[in-house]
Amino acid sequence: MMPMALDLGESGKQSAPIGRAVIGGLVFATVTPLLVLPALYAILQGMASVKTASIDPDDADGSFFDPHPPPG
Repeated sequence: MMPMALDLGESGKQSAPIGRAVIGGLVFATVTPLLVLPALYAILQGMASVKTASIDPDDADGSFFDPHPPPG
């Protein structure tokens, strides 16, 4: 692809744009999963709320905490 992208050889002027597009696509397809997706995941994880898995209604940190339990 590099000779094609660098306009080397015969008919280089015609095939140079496709060589550059292929190289650009390969670079983008490599960089996106390695850098962009982990950064996006870290940002979304930072915005997520953290709660315990407790189902005890007396656990103040649990999702099912009842601040006003029934009398009795």
